[in-house]
Amino acid sequence: MQFATTSSSSSLTSWTVLTQPLVDDDTAWSFYGWLFVYDWVHGRRFVVSLEGDASTQVLVSAIAAPTLFPSTGGSGLTHATRVIYYLSVYMSAVLAVVAVASLVVHAVNRASTDAGDNWFFFNRVAGSIWVGRPLLVNRALSAMLILSTAQVALDGSTHFVFAPRPWIDTLVVAGETTWLAYVIVDACHVIVAPGHTKAYAPWGTALAWSIIVVIELAAPIQPVGALRRECTSTNMDMAIACSGSVVQVGNLARLATLMGMQLGSLVVAAVGVYFWNQRRRHSGLSTQRQRHVLAIADEFFAVRESPTDAIWAMDPVSCVVAGLVPFKLGGTRYTFDVKFWVVVPDTYSLGAMKRFVSNAREVKVKHRSSLLAPVGSFGPSHVSIRQAAATAAVAGGVLYTVAAIVGSILYIQVAKVNLANDLSWAKFSMAGTHTFLANLLNERLVLGIDDTRLALDDGRYAMVGGDTGASSTVVSPANFGARLAASKLNTRLADVVAGLRRTDACLAPWIFTQYCYVDLGRQWELANSAARQARCAATMQPNGAVYLETILRNVDYAVFRTCWGDAFDVAIGRELAQTAVGLSWLDALTTLRRAVADEVMTWQHHGITSFDVQWQNFKRVGLVNTYSIVNAYGGEYALTLQAQPMSFQLAKQTMFKMYWGFASDLFAVAATNDTTMTTNLMHGRSLVRSSASFAFSPNGTTIAAVLMANGTIHTPLSQSLALVTSFLGPLGSIDLVFVPCPRAVTAAVAAILDATRLAVTSNTTAETTFVTSSAAIPNGIYPAPTAWVQSGFLAMGGSPLCAAESFQAAVPIGYAITQLFGFDSQCTVAIPPTSLAPTFQSTIAAVVLAQLGSSANTLQPADVCACDQADLVICVPALTSTIAFVSTYLNVAALAPVVDAASTAMAPLHVQFFQLGQLDAASPLAIFTHDVLDATDPAFDYYAWLFLYDWALGQREAVTFQGDVGTTTLLSEYLAPLNQAVNLAETPNSLAPYVRSIVNYVTGVMISLSLVALTYVAVARGRVEVLNLLELNRVGAIVWVGRPLLLARALTALSLLSTSTLQLVVQSSGLASFSVPTNAWYKTVLAANEVTWLAAVVNDVALVFTQEYTLYFITPNSILVWLITVATSFAAPVGHDLRLAKSCAFGQVDFDVVCASATLTIGYLPRLALLCGIVVGCTVVSYVTT
Repeated sequence: MQFATTSSSSSLTSWTVLTQPLVDDDTAWSFYGWLFVYDWVHGRRFVVSLEGDASTQVLVSAIAAPTLFPSTGGSGLTHATRVIYYLSVYMSAVLAVVAVASLVVHAVNRASTDAGDNWFFFNRVAGSIWVGRPLLVNRALSAMLILSTAQVALDGSTHFVFAPRPWIDTLVVAGETTWLAYVIVDACHVIVAPGHTKAYAPWGTALAWSIIVVIELAAPIQPVGALRRECTSTNMDMAIACSGSVVQVGNLARLATLMGMQLGSLVVAAVGVYFWNQRRRHSGLSTQRQRHVLAIADEFFAVRESPTDAIWAMDPVSCVVAGLVPFKLGGTRYTFDVKFWVVVPDTYSLGAMKRFVSNAREVKVKHRSSLLAPVGSFGPSHVSIRQAAATAAVAGGVLYTVAAIVGSILYIQVAKVNLANDLSWAKFSMAGTHTFLANLLNERLVLGIDDTRLALDDGRYAMVGGDTGASSTVVSPANFGARLAASKLNTRLADVVAGLRRTDACLAPWIFTQYCYVDLGRQWELANSAARQARCAATMQPNGAVYLETILRNVDYAVFRTCWGDAFDVAIGRELAQTAVGLSWLDALTTLRRAVADEVMTWQHHGITSFDVQWQNFKRVGLVNTYSIVNAYGGEYALTLQAQPMSFQLAKQTMFKMYWGFASDLFAVAATNDTTMTTNLMHGRSLVRSSASFAFSPNGTTIAAVLMANGTIHTPLSQSLALVTSFLGPLGSIDLVFVPCPRAVTAAVAAILDATRLAVTSNTTAETTFVTSSAAIPNGIYPAPTAWVQSGFLAMGGSPLCAAESFQAAVPIGYAITQLFGFDSQCTVAIPPTSLAPTFQSTIAAVVLAQLGSSANTLQPADVCACDQADLVICVPALTSTIAFVSTYLNVAALAPVVDAASTAMAPLHVQFFQLGQLDAASPLAIFTHDVLDATDPAFDYYAWLFLYDWALGQREAVTFQGDVGTTTLLSEYLAPLNQAVNLAETPNSLAPYVRSIVNYVTGVMISLSLVALTYVAVARGRVEVLNLLELNRVGAIVWVGRPLLLARALTALSLLSTSTLQLVVQSSGLASFSVPTNAWYKTVLAANEVTWLAAVVNDVALVFTQEYTLYFITPNSILVWLITVATSFAAPVGHDLRLAKSCAFGQVDFDVVCASATLTIGYLPRLALLCGIVVGCTVVSYVTT
């Protein structure tokens, strides 16, 4: 449907409604109609039936822009298996070291060493002894997961294709799965007859590997997808949430099959070997002596036994593989047993062969009197005391064991909270903690707060509504990337040069700047008008962005020519090639680029101090801004403050009429009349002013004529744009200079925010007043300066980039300023009004900055509200309550210096409002301008500061329009902030599940061991060595759990004790703030007790040195570690440190900015190192004292 007229009259009778079916008998039109249907099918359009009393119209909508969200972000999936990978790397590294050491030993003892068949059992023995069964299982499961997952890849035409791995890779990965078979063999060899393991294990492993290879090659896992849309609505039509579709790339059944193949193959091999031996009437059992010092190697390694005594010998290479490391010290031979972590003198070895004594075949029991048995020589009283002491000792041992179990269980509960994420930050959540912190940081950063430290538990950093639920969003300025590029990075020339070298050369002409010169020597001029060239000479020479050479000498010139070579030759190259100097300059573009520092020196030598691109709205400058959280291990986890990709929006731009960009210039000079323009006035012309074929010579055309010829400016020129031309100068030659918000203004806003929040958090009455007053603030207000309200002109437009609307649609200025120019503001027939959407916080800031209610300002709320004719009824009470809040709870006198500084900084800028309007129907259209902050209009100051408050927070922009005739600095339309959903994929949770699993595993093993011990105590009726119960955690854990897992568990406690207790607290009023509560005493005690696991590991490792003294100091040492750790944690609790240090760089100049803006240290590596030092120090002191 279309509204149409054939008359220039605005009378309603001249209009008619046209309708057209999407598909009809007209084949030519139906082709386009089906395109509409195609969009409808794909959800890009919708169809609505408008049913009225007179008729029904079924209409298709305009095309709707799709909602874009990043499909990547965060490291959740990419790092989910990072720990498994690192463990696999660790295992490979250990085996590689053992293999190299074995080869070295073999080379040194080559003449007298022969490992023989033992080399074939390297993996079985070295893996079990040097790596350990848990890591072997991890390695096997990782290989099985690979074989249980579909292999898919994106093809060039963007669709999934099955991409099977090479067969050699399959053979290798299948071999890795057999580590599980090795572990099973290792675990079962104690119940298998001696000699039988070596017979069946290789066959079982080979069978498992063969079956797995066949399965993988014959039936590889295929991806499976299922579309099942299951939707639920919120409040019927408020929101819809859908889920249910599944893409399955892994197969649990295949994983179970691969595991079953390992066990089944070993069983088949064992049974087969058994019957084979029976058939040959040979038991296959070995009669050799037991050598427990070899562990699993005893089943596989060949040794030399003495026929006359219990001595056996093995070559040094096999010894190293079996964990028996021979070495010589001071002329004496020793053997370091890795399994028992002891060094024993070697008194039997002769030559290179290592000699050992076999274990006894049986243990003979020798009866003797027990310490707990009745002794006849003691009297009845002595026996009674002795039995009572023994009973008490047993009870104490039992209670200690029970207490250890309870403590482990309680620590699991603590770990669920404190180890819920990789940060070890209790109660951290992406939806709550991260959202609040990200919004706070975005606010601080846009206000220019940098190079400072913040204490987050300070009341100045509280926020009302700072925490929400799972639907929380991070709010940031939508055009912050361009703001950073124009106000921060523009003077950092080294960053600009580095950014240019990263810039896609084909995008270089879209860097928005109006060039003044081709070269740094300013020999060839490029301005499209004489007046603009004069401006270049007067004010722009220090700006590197007006020199084409700064771009071309830093981008990849060869790539640039593939995209723009022909156009560049027409526009510039041909003219320069006519002189030797020009040819030399062109040749220099193809030479190797110099170092960044040298390039910067060249720029500075030519007087360049900045690189200032111009304001535009045809593309959005992308920004990736992050902050990092540091945990107790020193790991940094980056979380997103803003992630907005660069994007072009050519269809929405409104500023090409001011200047359409160098890329458009190149298009124009290279395009012919029958390509992009109806009448191409620039075809084949040069952009160099000194050229005889200069496109804009005095006798030629103008850039404005070119813009009208190609439709960028509609013809005939509208009356409003004609006024803009007379006001600023010819269209197409107007510079748009970005104006940063003065530092004094942002500092004043920050100070007022701090003062307000401090008052709210320290006074419950102020908090209540703030919350209730916030609800009374109107959602939208429409103020105008007093002079404009009194003049009563009718507003018909507020942007010099757009044509005015008709007089019939105009509104009195007293009711609203019409829409200003802006990044997202469109040129429309019906121009909307400009409104303010104040919050109670912004009204407080405006009241303070306008000094309302002070002795120096006698204006009453009614005087101020007269500037807002549309909201007079609600304005006065709302403003009165704001003034009352300020005078009651804020120290206005303390804020006076920053308020005065802000007003002083604004005065010379003369930032203005721009309006097009008529006094009445008979009056001509005119341009009206008014300073936003005008000393002659104090009644409007309150509203002026509301506008400037938005500017300070990045929600408005200021741009200076510099033309050949005049200059003005204008404030933009409101720019809605960017609201981005929290990316849960960034949750730092790749390590925490493994750590919690270790804690649970260790606890489970120790509880099981403790229960077995307690059961034995009960069965033995207390006749046990009580003191050994006290060593249950130390000895039992080392034996049954192992040092690596105990170390990992101890590190969890160290991280807890080295991490701040910072927590986000949300009041019922909606006030959210951080607090640092004291850690519960029992958590500290439990965590300190867990640190003794580290003491156990250190003591066990130190056994090599402490030897027999260990028995005497080990228990006091653990108690000492526990007491000092508890005391340290209570005396010096861990704090936090938030440092704002914005570090930004261009990804591509004028396209992408990348920033790392802050670092929050929540855990301290120095504290963790201190606790480790306490453990080691206590061990040393205890040993020395003993």
